[in-house]
Amino acid sequence: MSEAQDKSARVFECEESGRRGSRGAARYLISLLGLRGQELSKFFSLVAMSLFTAGLQFATMVKIANVLGKAGFGDLAYAIVVGTYGSTIILYGLDRTMVRDMIHFPGRFGEFVAASLFLRAGIFGIFILGLVLWIVLSGSGGGFSWGAAAVAAAVSVPSLNLQPVYDVWDKMQRHAVYNLLRRSAYFAAVWAVVLSSPEGLSISLIGLFMLLSAILGIFLEYRWAIARIEFTGPLHIGRATISMIKDNVWVSLAGVGCLSFGGLNQLILKHISGSSDLGGYAVCWQMVALTTLLLMQVARIGKPAVARYSSPASQANNGRVSFLVRYGMIMLAVAAVVGLPSMLFAGPILRTLFRPEYVSAAGTLRVLGAYVMILGVGMAASQYVVAARMERTYFFSVAFGGVLSAVLCFVLIPRYSGLGAALSLLISHGAAMGIYVLAVVKHLRAAGRPWGA
Repeated sequence: MSEAQDKSARVFECEESGRRGSRGAARYLISLLGLRGQELSKFFSLVAMSLFTAGLQFATMVKIANVLGKAGFGDLAYAIVVGTYGSTIILYGLDRTMVRDMIHFPGRFGEFVAASLFLRAGIFGIFILGLVLWIVLSGSGGGFSWGAAAVAAAVSVPSLNLQPVYDVWDKMQRHAVYNLLRRSAYFAAVWAVVLSSPEGLSISLIGLFMLLSAILGIFLEYRWAIARIEFTGPLHIGRATISMIKDNVWVSLAGVGCLSFGGLNQLILKHISGSSDLGGYAVCWQMVALTTLLLMQVARIGKPAVARYSSPASQANNGRVSFLVRYGMIMLAVAAVVGLPSMLFAGPILRTLFRPEYVSAAGTLRVLGAYVMILGVGMAASQYVVAARMERTYFFSVAFGGVLSAVLCFVLIPRYSGLGAALSLLISHGAAMGIYVLAVVKHLRAAGRPWGA
């Protein structure tokens, strides 16, 4: 086969993939009435595992918050935020672009996987070294213990996962099972301690349980997937790694910038108002974490379809706008499951689930409830922005929101404490997500895609 014929065949394959993705996206995401057969079974199995994991996660964090108290839970939340920064840096934006690239260039699948693992492993080693140096050089007064470091390391370990591989292979159910096993091992360990001797639960023990379960999850993923990846042909791993570093720089910076919304305000809150106020904010943040976990499962199903729709070789233009609108509406509906109760019944929720010392954070929970209502639409819009290779637009929108977040944190947190942190998140991230949506609208109109499709 000539080079031109081979290229033509790849383009045809991508177009066919786009059409299959269109039909699959419609069945998965446009309406529950469109789901049937094996797809209906797959969708509900993912939702069931997601709900089960989310429920256990929420119940476990509620129990930990009540056992540790506001100050102790604030210290745990601080360690988790540090780990989240590490995880985002390690991922280097690959969680946003790997599915797109492997679908757009199927012939380089093995090369992309090998290069991404090489890149992420290197950054992971630097992050762990940084944690060790932080503790050693800062001493006992540094505010970061070995237990907190274990928590941060455990949060960063899943950044070495192979989730994009499972998504492209349409093996989301298998990956969800591995995640369920990983999380269940952690939950079982924590509850075993809580039920036998709750006074023995500490950040160090939680960090150990998190780290062991994270390693278990990575082992399960690699054990099945690595043997099935075809690392054949000319693998230019070094060149591919350098290319990834160059191509993902904007998305990577945007990913770190996104933490200026949900992470930076917690760091600033800890240092301005103390661990106790951060603990009050952190219990309200569990509602955001619960919503995010649910949204991410829907987003995983939508991501391959969005990537196929945005492929340069795809001609599946009809219905594209309709898909994106309905996709966003479904994400909004999922977010409303948690967002509306948080806005309307913040006080009763906190009084029922947590110790009395947490009830003062009811105002914070109301604001975060409003935040999660718009989060789903923003996630859907950002998926398309990245898939359509508008990386600079994505970065600059996040940079704008990040600068706004930092300014608002230093203005609002000293005056309103946890409520100020929540307001800074709502305003700054809301502004960034608004820019995502405008960018999608502009891109579709410029491409001449009919809005009535």
